[in-house]
Amino acid sequence: MAVHVGVLHPSFGHELQWIDDFAPEEAGFVFHKVAPPDVKEISWHERGAVTTGREWLNHFRYALNAVRFDFDVIVTNFPQLAFAVCFWKLLLRKHVKVVSWSFNLGSVSSTFKGRLAGLPLRAADLLIVHSQEEIGIYSAWLSLPKERFLFVPLQRGVVQVETYDTGDKPFLVSLGSAGRDYSTLFAAVAGQDQRVIVVAKPDVLAGLDVPSNVEVLNGLSLLECQSLASRAVAGVVPISNLDTASGQVSFLMLMALGVPVIVTDCPGSRDYLIDGHDALIVPPGDTDALRLAILKVWKNEDFRKRLAENSLLSWRERFSDEAAGVNLVRALAKAVQEPAIH
Repeated sequence: MAVHVGVLHPSFGHELQWIDDFAPEEAGFVFHKVAPPDVKEISWHERGAVTTGREWLNHFRYALNAVRFDFDVIVTNFPQLAFAVCFWKLLLRKHVKVVSWSFNLGSVSSTFKGRLAGLPLRAADLLIVHSQEEIGIYSAWLSLPKERFLFVPLQRGVVQVETYDTGDKPFLVSLGSAGRDYSTLFAAVAGQDQRVIVVAKPDVLAGLDVPSNVEVLNGLSLLECQSLASRAVAGVVPISNLDTASGQVSFLMLMALGVPVIVTDCPGSRDYLIDGHDALIVPPGDTDALRLAILKVWKNEDFRKRLAENSLLSWRERFSDEAAGVNLVRALAKAVQEPAIH
């Protein structure tokens, strides 16, 4: 008997594709994408760290609409939608299974706030995190059992690029704002001959001394960021967040493009990369180690090529949409086999 799965994602309406499109058909799950009531596409440069009141209202409207359907399972993307669906599940006494994909809180705050957030989330049957270390952190903060969480690697689909003028001089690229350590990157490349392009929100770089060989860009579209990154000699993802996961979106994009990656050793990278095989991993805040890693990739073409080839292979086998489709089916199978949580 088929299991009907409602899929909620804030981007539906602009982008209709998600990893359910790559789930093996023989698994017995029938997917139904549910569009949100109000879709406004926001640049990743413009999006704030705090969910606005209007966004919360839309999440609750969206969740209520989905809960009213007779789905066997609802899959949400991001914690806010999971919170809203669980709220309506409890209030309306629905028996639907709830699986929260990309349950990435970014950071945790006061114990009281965590316990308060955990009250509706006790109705979630499975919370999917993209870092092993997040399981213990979120479990303790939300007062939920560790068994309610499941680690699944974040995926990155095929990356689209177009012509992007970067000039003739080779360059390193570093993209992203969440949990970044640009202070260490700037110290590592200061006085060096590498050209470095950084794409980040201005407030992330506020107060930092930008070396003369570093160009700072912001306001680029996702397609422009991808096109820029595809032309880089290598990508550097310096991370300051050592508690929860940061940086995966950036280094997975670089891997999908076949661009060698240098990344900080942190919760966001430990479950994904093998040092010296498909990336170079450096200790957090270690300027000298980062400088040496950059020089190794920059000056050794054979090593750089081997690193890029292994990186692309790892992406195809573990982090592509096809791999994520298989992981989705496994997670859903686990959820439906367990007793329902009410």
